Amino acid sequence: MFRSSDSNNDTQYRFRVSPDGSYDLVNQTHPLTAGFTSVVRQGFNQTNQLTIIAQKQMIYVYINGQLITEINDNSSNYGTIAEMAYDKTTPADVQFSNIQVF
Repeated sequence: MFRSSDSNNDTQYRFRVSPDGSYDLVNQTHPLTAGFTSVVRQGFNQTNQLTIIAQKQMIYVYINGQLITEINDNSSNYGTIAEMAYDKTTPADVQFSNIQVF
């Protein structure tokens, strides 16, 4: 999640990647994009590098160094970031490391 603020009318973005290669990017009010990519490394003990570049109204999403999508959306141009892991069907082990913000 990124570009989240503390205001009550907060718009934030959520980028989701599943082990099967599906992904989506949504803001607080509607989906922005969704799809499937084969660049997601699947299976146990696999590492995937996620990169989100958010500059003004443009959002660029990379997985393992490959541009997956770019979105022009000006719902929010500032805010904080957060990491989250969720699996509603089976236990999951997720590790976040080397997080860089600049």
